[in-house]
Amino acid sequence: MEIALKQRDFHADFFAFMEKIMTCKICDGETAKFDRTKVLGKYSVQYYKCKNCGAIFTEEPYWLNEAYSDAISDLDVGLVSRNLNNVPILSKILDFIYPPPEYRFLDFAGGYGLLVRMMRDRGYDFYWYDKYAKDIFNPAFVDISSVESHYDAMTAYEVFEHLVNPFEELKIACNNTETLIFSTVIVPEGIEKVSDWWYFSPETGQHITFYTHKALAILGEKFKMGCVSLGNLHIYTRKQIDLNEFVKALQDPAAVCVRESLLQPDYQRVLQEMRGLPI
Repeated sequence: MEIALKQRDFHADFFAFMEKIMTCKICDGETAKFDRTKVLGKYSVQYYKCKNCGAIFTEEPYWLNEAYSDAISDLDVGLVSRNLNNVPILSKILDFIYPPPEYRFLDFAGGYGLLVRMMRDRGYDFYWYDKYAKDIFNPAFVDISSVESHYDAMTAYEVFEHLVNPFEELKIACNNTETLIFSTVIVPEGIEKVSDWWYFSPETGQHITFYTHKALAILGEKFKMGCVSLGNLHIYTRKQIDLNEFVKALQDPAAVCVRESLLQPDYQRVLQEMRGLPI
């Protein structure tokens, strides 16, 4: 009985100590308890909020292996519509910053590879990387060396909220590109608990870090990149962008660079590989 009481006291003291030293994963600022809720329907998880930048994140996510038993959650019913919406906007962004002809792009944490396939069909030399998922649309264009290769720009749609330690996990990628185009939904004003906002998505266990505009700006500064936000779409870049001209180009329906689709050369490449012929 005495041993059990000592063990219980030890665990209580340990967790109290951990709560005192919990710092923000974005700005290293002081945090406060935000809310506690069930994750994956069974784990009682504490969420914290930074007093400086407003970012919200969970305690250390010990449940991630279970959460990623399937790389794409069943709740992600918007995967196809999201890509259909993103491709035209992404095309205009790349046309403005990286006009034709010769640039290489990587979709970081690219899921099933649908974005890569759609962008290659439009003539953009895109490649894929994801440590959890399998590229089922273009396995010939998987970057096995991952983010350690140089790309002119990288994309990361609906990725930031999955990162345990955003700076460490994005550091290699941002060192190997001058532009990172990404999406994540910004923490809304006035929320007081997890149930106030659908994006927490505790049912999936995959969303663990949530950002304010201030938090994104601070993270961009760590990468020595400027930050441009357009709603829930964001760009880190070391290039100089005329923001007025940039917004104008995105809004102009005629501002489209016609590129030659890579669909046919991709088909020929895969066919040659299947026949054991040199590419």
